[in-house]
Amino acid sequence: MYTGTFSIQSICEDHIPKAFINISDKYQILYFSQRINQDKAYVDPERLLRNVTMLMDSNPIRTALEVCKQLVSESVYAVIVSHPLNGDLSPAAVSYTSGFYHIPVIGISSRDSAFSDKNIHVSFLRTVPPYSHQADVWVELVKTFQYSQVIFVHSSDTDGRALLGRFRNNAQNHEDDKDIKVEMVIEFEPGLNEFVDH
Repeated sequence: MYTGTFSIQSICEDHIPKAFINISDKYQILYFSQRINQDKAYVDPERLLRNVTMLMDSNPIRTALEVCKQLVSESVYAVIVSHPLNGDLSPAAVSYTSGFYHIPVIGISSRDSAFSDKNIHVSFLRTVPPYSHQADVWVELVKTFQYSQVIFVHSSDTDGRALLGRFRNNAQNHEDDKDIKVEMVIEFEPGLNEFVDH
């Protein structure tokens, strides 16, 4: 995973405020750094954006240490983080560390439900909905097919439990007062390649 730091510099200013960017691969960084200064609809013509990149560690502790090093030394104003190809805890480490410094974090692809917990991720803003919002669509499908009972199979992690909770809540809260009964709940360990009947 690559991480980039983008600085926003006013032509007349000596101080350079910066945004810390965590993007999944070097091609995204290249595209972003080339595109951001070309599109003046989003960038004030008086401002200039620059980037610095570093390799992101999949170890969350090393990630937090590296973010601390970059945040403190670079006068960061905002953090943009994507979801890594591996090392699922890296965005969480970036969010925890940035939250300590009261620096907002914008998640551009992190769909984990855990980021919705504002007690832990104080200033995490997402641009994509969490996985648990799929439950809204599932309830609508079940209603469309006029099913009254379902068996709910989900992963035994934060996202799976959030999905189940949202499904149950929405299944009991629709306008026609016909509740959808969750007949059975089956949990499986995340990361399984195949699911064999319990």
